[in-house]
Amino acid sequence: MLLAIADIGSNTVKMSIFNEKGKVCGQHSLPVGLIGYLKNKKLSQEGIDRLIEALLFFKEEAAGRNAPLYPFATASLRLAENRDEVLNAVKERTGLAIDLVSGEEEAMLSLTGATQASGFALKDCLLFDMGGGSCEIIGAKEGRIETAISLPFGALALHKRFVKNILPTKKEVDAIQRYTRDMLHKTALTPGCTELYAVGGSAKAAAAFCETLRRHKSLSLPYRIPLKEVDRMLDMIVRASIDTKLALFASCPERVHTMPAGLAAYAALLRFFGADKLTVVKGGAREGYFLKLQKAGVLENHAAL
Repeated sequence: MLLAIADIGSNTVKMSIFNEKGKVCGQHSLPVGLIGYLKNKKLSQEGIDRLIEALLFFKEEAAGRNAPLYPFATASLRLAENRDEVLNAVKERTGLAIDLVSGEEEAMLSLTGATQASGFALKDCLLFDMGGGSCEIIGAKEGRIETAISLPFGALALHKRFVKNILPTKKEVDAIQRYTRDMLHKTALTPGCTELYAVGGSAKAAAAFCETLRRHKSLSLPYRIPLKEVDRMLDMIVRASIDTKLALFASCPERVHTMPAGLAAYAALLRFFGADKLTVVKGGAREGYFLKLQKAGVLENHAAL
């Protein structure tokens, strides 16, 4: 049997269709940009309508594969003070119950999902999952989760807060990095972990941009980006030559405006922890959520129907 899982993020709403073994056999993504519809900490009616339209589309796509759809939401709805209103409206108009996960649970889902999808244990490391509105940081030691925190910055949120135009200036990149460092200093995290991994759209977009600049044909994960390469990419972005713009549109057309802000934050993260590279790996919260449903017996229940 098949199972569809929709991840409602601050920037995009993504759906993955899994088989019973947890292998992804179909994916869809819609750039809904929910964080842009947050007005006075409430999701506007237009934002609610956009979310419902996306979920109805995914529900139809999943039904065509005979796959029940399970949506969950992260910072996109955690930030909304009217989230109960949003959840009720979605339930009434789509029949879907959104599972609103906490930042800590999202972090844990990211680690278990990355471990499952990448095929190797992430131990003695930090894993980042930077979405549109938040950044989950997971500390793992000997394969166990030691730390799971959620920081209130993501690639889209950083862009909206610090960047005036599409691409950031040097001054705006510096401001993003200072803000990221300030947020890290407010946590109990300390430098010293040099094995840094990342999942999610922002990290994959950065890897795709790096690979495009290297003029290789395709991106395969895991993908290592040295800190010096991160700095080079940021320098190229702020210079904004036509070749750089073409490379951005070729590698990450849906994230041209958000990937640079995320990349600036990753540079600050690498320097804070004293690491010289970032390794982008497969998987993430959707894969982790599949494992959560599997553990809860959802697959067996559907198979019995």
